[in-house]
Amino acid sequence: MKQLPSRRRRGVILTLQGWDKFQTAKTQVEFDENAGDSFSLEELSDRTHLALHSISRILGRLEPVDKSSLQSAFTAFNLELSKSEGCLLSSYVPEVPLVILDFCGAIVNDNCINQY
Repeated sequence: MKQLPSRRRRGVILTLQGWDKFQTAKTQVEFDENAGDSFSLEELSDRTHLALHSISRILGRLEPVDKSSLQSAFTAFNLELSKSEGCLLSSYVPEVPLVILDFCGAIVNDNCINQY
């Protein structure tokens, strides 16, 4: 019987606080180093040493990533990732939405059981 390959468990998503901190730093670096133009996903990938898919997951906040991926993204912008800026998911089921929208339309994580 063939055994399915094991899959790494990814279980951390940026909290709103973490996302705001990352976006603020990224925007400042874009202004300072890129004439105010937004970085492309490829530029972010080069800067963070992460795959495009990981960058998309981090920015989208819809799918969990490895804690080390979040740390790499933060480090690329001279930030330190604190426990309040990433949350663990109790169980990840891809077919179930991981987020809800608050009254302003901002993404709010509803499945966060504790900080990583």
